[in-house]
Amino acid sequence: MAMEPHSRSCSSQNGTLRLPQALLLLLRTAIAGPPSDRVTQTDSDLAHWNGINIKKSAYHLVYLLNPFVISEGKWTLTFVGMVKLTALCGIGSVLWIWSRRNGKKRSGETQHASDAAADEAATTDPGLIKKYSTIRSYTVPSNALTYPRLRIFYRPHHQESKLPKDPCPVPLLVFIHGLGGSIAQFSPILISLSNLAPCLALDLPGCGASGFKPKSWDAYTTEALVQLLAVVIEAHRAADEGQPVVLVGHSMGCSLAALLASPTSPYAHLLSRHVSGLIAICPKADPPTGHQAKQLRNISLAPPALFDLLRRWDRRGGVNSKSVLRMAGADADDETKRMQLRFNEQSRSAVWQRMARGMCPDYSSGAPRGGLPGKEVWSGLNIPLFLAAGETDDVTPPSNVKRIVEFLGRDVSAIQPPSEKASLPIAAAPFVPASIVETGFKKQHQDSGIDASDLPRLEDDNKTVESTSVVTVDGSLVSTDDSTKDGSMTTTDGPLP
Repeated sequence: MAMEPHSRSCSSQNGTLRLPQALLLLLRTAIAGPPSDRVTQTDSDLAHWNGINIKKSAYHLVYLLNPFVISEGKWTLTFVGMVKLTALCGIGSVLWIWSRRNGKKRSGETQHASDAAADEAATTDPGLIKKYSTIRSYTVPSNALTYPRLRIFYRPHHQESKLPKDPCPVPLLVFIHGLGGSIAQFSPILISLSNLAPCLALDLPGCGASGFKPKSWDAYTTEALVQLLAVVIEAHRAADEGQPVVLVGHSMGCSLAALLASPTSPYAHLLSRHVSGLIAICPKADPPTGHQAKQLRNISLAPPALFDLLRRWDRRGGVNSKSVLRMAGADADDETKRMQLRFNEQSRSAVWQRMARGMCPDYSSGAPRGGLPGKEVWSGLNIPLFLAAGETDDVTPPSNVKRIVEFLGRDVSAIQPPSEKASLPIAAAPFVPASIVETGFKKQHQDSGIDASDLPRLEDDNKTVESTSVVTVDGSLVSTDDSTKDGSMTTTDGPLP
């Protein structure tokens, strides 16, 4: 076999240089000096490398590679620096090997933590939610995304079989929670309304008792969640009977509901014509600004472990921590604070980061595209709309309600401040027991699915609760409430200040 021109019989094998000599040639070419003084491969020989040249070249190499060399020419400092550099390289190698070996283990631990959070959420849920909840898998045809473990709450009307079919007299009530929320936050409302109409709610992927799968960031964008909601709703709506839908959203859930309900939404074709009403609790009127979107994207880039650490620090103080007071308010009762703390602890950081990033619109073309809706979507609503806001809510201030009213072309001055007159909250229309006439027929027992623990404690009846001011503006209802920071509902922790 013919040898390469630069190879020698005494130092080659199969036409190539041995590794030490190849490295030696590389070092000579790279650091021996300026191009005019460099030794070419054709005249390479150890005889050219006298002691002085080797010493200078070696020191030059050490000086280039060693950041700890302080004074050129002082070999003591150079040696000490090389020891430090070697130690750093050794530590780095050990950490790299350790991370490779434990990568799968950490992945398994993360999945275990996610499953544990879902199990804990399911364990602490009220009895009504436990009884009528199932775990199901859904695939969205439009984007081919599959969500294998979604917790679905569905309770049909207890007299469904006796109701007329055409037209369907009772709408399907659909409850959509906010960022990091869960079905459990709607528990007080579900207890009241589940006897009046069929109720549907779901834990969005990675929230509550739903599994954190898939983990693709595309599965948690606002667009993907809207399409998922449409699939779940259509699976439970009596389409053959023309059953209408009333959407009840909270925080981010209001934005998802508006995208489903508004005829001017990019997703109007999914469900809009079947939506007969929208209740928005603490809605967000506008999408994140360019600056806010940048901040959310930066937060989403943080390692989940670091984000978890920051959230744990934010929860210092338990029920009196900043994470609780920020959402529930300093004047909230102890039970509400405990619920808020539990919801905060159940919220998964990796899911929060994905959804927060997914709600950010794209400003590359100037106008926002995608993400949370703004004026264009809200102004297109032509159905009964009920807006509720907490007067001292700092996360979604009541100014959002006023902006939505402006989007609709209504008179903002019609919104009145909350009444200072004390009243007791009512869950449904009041009745007078004396007006019930005994008819003599035997009543059949019907299981409501409500546990005794789900009902409010009697001692709470003595507490004074601020009333809610509700005004009707051309068929739309607008409400502001200062009983809690978030409209008498507990939420999960928002972004850290």
